[in-house]
Amino acid sequence: MTLPRQPLPKPKKPRPRTARHPWLAHYPAHVPATVAAPKGGLPQIFLNSVAAYPTRPYLTFLGRTFDYTAIHTRATALAAALQGLRLPPHSRVALCLPNCPAYVAAFWGTLLAGHVVVNLNPLLTAVELHHELVDSGASVLLTFNLHPTFGKLQEAVRGSAVKQVWVADLAADMPDLTAFGFKLLKWRDRVRTLPPGWYWKYEMMGHFADFKPVPLRGSQPALLQYTGGTTGTPKAAILTHASLLANTTQVRAWLGAPRPEGEVMVAVLPLFHVFALTAILNLGTAIAAHLVLMPQFALPTLLKIITRYQPTLLPGVPTLFNALATNPKAAKVNLRCLRFCISGGAPLPQAVKQAFEAKTGARVAEGYGLTEASPVLACNPSIGEATPGSVGYPLPGTAIQIRSDKPPFAVKKPGEIGEIWAKGPQLMAGYWHNPAATAQVLRRGWLRTGDLGFVDQSGALHVVDRLKDMIIVNGYKVYPRQLEEVLAQHPAVAEVIVLGVPHPKTGEAPKAFVTLKGAAQAEELRRWANARLNKLAQLVAVEVRDVLPKTLVGKLSRKELAAAERASG
Repeated sequence: MTLPRQPLPKPKKPRPRTARHPWLAHYPAHVPATVAAPKGGLPQIFLNSVAAYPTRPYLTFLGRTFDYTAIHTRATALAAALQGLRLPPHSRVALCLPNCPAYVAAFWGTLLAGHVVVNLNPLLTAVELHHELVDSGASVLLTFNLHPTFGKLQEAVRGSAVKQVWVADLAADMPDLTAFGFKLLKWRDRVRTLPPGWYWKYEMMGHFADFKPVPLRGSQPALLQYTGGTTGTPKAAILTHASLLANTTQVRAWLGAPRPEGEVMVAVLPLFHVFALTAILNLGTAIAAHLVLMPQFALPTLLKIITRYQPTLLPGVPTLFNALATNPKAAKVNLRCLRFCISGGAPLPQAVKQAFEAKTGARVAEGYGLTEASPVLACNPSIGEATPGSVGYPLPGTAIQIRSDKPPFAVKKPGEIGEIWAKGPQLMAGYWHNPAATAQVLRRGWLRTGDLGFVDQSGALHVVDRLKDMIIVNGYKVYPRQLEEVLAQHPAVAEVIVLGVPHPKTGEAPKAFVTLKGAAQAEELRRWANARLNKLAQLVAVEVRDVLPKTLVGKLSRKELAAAERASG
C-alpha cells in the first residue's frame, strides 16, 4: 500500500527585525520568524513518518516495541471500524486511556476517520466523566479493562449519547512474560466479561472492510480538550487540525533538526494532557521519534528506561526535573544521553534548572502556554542565549502583548506588569457550545490568558502569576510565584506553594507550604524568607508538610491546596 507523503514546507524567510517584534533578534539562527504548517489534517505528520520510516521504532510499551507501520495498520483498522458505524461527520470519540499503544492508534484512527477526539482523564470521578461525556456528545468511548476506571465509566455513560464502548486489553500489548505477571498482579482489577453494548476493541477492528481515506480541512475540529480555562469553569477548548498542526510545526522549528539516526523521547506525561499531546506525541511523530510510553509515573521505572533506551529528548514538569537532579536514586544513573528538555505546566525554579543542567549537560528550556493555545506560546531557545527567570520568546508567528486587565485594555510598556494576551495560528476556535465564555477570552484574534506577566526590552516573556492567584495585601498586589522563587532558594526546601490566607489587619496575607529535603524549622524558614522580601510580601506563616498536592502531570496544585485549606476553616 502506497501511503501519501507531503514533505513539510520550507520555512519562510525571516521578516525584518522590528521594534514591534524585538524577540526576533534573539531567535537562534535555525528558527524562522514564521512557519507554514502542512495543509489538511493533523494525521499528515503521522502519514509522512510512516511513509519515510516504516520500520523505525515508534512506540515501546513495557518492553514491547511497535514500528510505524504496525501502528498505522492499527490506526487505519480502527478508522475503518468507526466508518462502519456510519456516524455523522465530525462525531466525537472519547478516549479514556493511559499512555499505551491503544491510545496512540485510537488517536490517529479517530482523526483519519474524520471524527473528533475527546480526551478524558481516567482519574476523574464518575460524575466528572459523565459531565464531559454529556457535554461533548461523544458517540463512542474507548477505554481499558481495569478497575476503578472501568467501574466509573459504567456509571458515567448512563444518560449520555455514547452508543458503543470499545475496551482495550492492556496485556495484549505487553511482552508475554510481562503480560503474565500483569495478569497475576492485577487479577482482581482486570475485567474479563463486558456488559451489553461494550465490545473488545480488537474484535471490533476486525469486523470491517479497508479504511477509506477522508479529506480533512484545517478548519475542522480535531480535539475537544477539557480545561478549567481562563475563567475557572471546566469547558472544552476546540482545537482544530490547523491549530494543532501549527503548534507542532512551531515547536519543531524551535527544536531544530533532529538527529539523523532519530530521537528517543520518554512519554512520562499523560498523552491525554495537551502539553504531552503536542510536545511528545505530535512533535515526536512529526520528527519520527521513538516514544517510550510510561502508563504511570514511577521514578525507579523512569531511571530504568533512561538506562536502557538512552532518551535524547524529555518534555516534563519542574517536579520531574527536580527529582532527576536531586533524588539519591537518580544520582546513580548516567543522564548524559539527554540533550534537550522542555519544562512546562508550572514555573521552573532557577535552582532546579541549574542543578538539572549541571547533572545532565542537557539544556532544559522553560516554556509557557495553555490549553487554549494548543498549548505552547513561548519558550526559551534550544541553543544560545536564554533569559534567566523568563519563559522565553514567542514562537514563530506568535505575538504577545501585556495589557491592562480592564477596558480599554491598554498595551503596557516593557517591564510593566499586566495581563498576557497572545495571537497566533495555534489559538483555539473557541469553547465547545459556550459562546459567552469564548467571547470573554477571544477578542479580535487575541487570546486573554488570565495570566499576569511582563516583557523585557528583548521581548522575553516573564510570567508573574495567575490573575486570580494574586494576593491583595492592604490593597497592594503580591504575587505568590515570586515568593515561591525566594523560598525555593533555601537549601532545605524541596517544594513550595504560597497561598493568600485571610488576615484581620491586611485582608489577605501570604502563607507558605513546603516539603523539605534537609533539616529546617518552619519559623526559621519564615524569618529567612522575610529577610529577602519587601514589607508588603512578608510571610505570616510557613507550614511544613510531608507532601504537597500535585496534578496528574506532576505539577504542584495550588488550586487543590487552596480548596483543602478553605475546607479546613
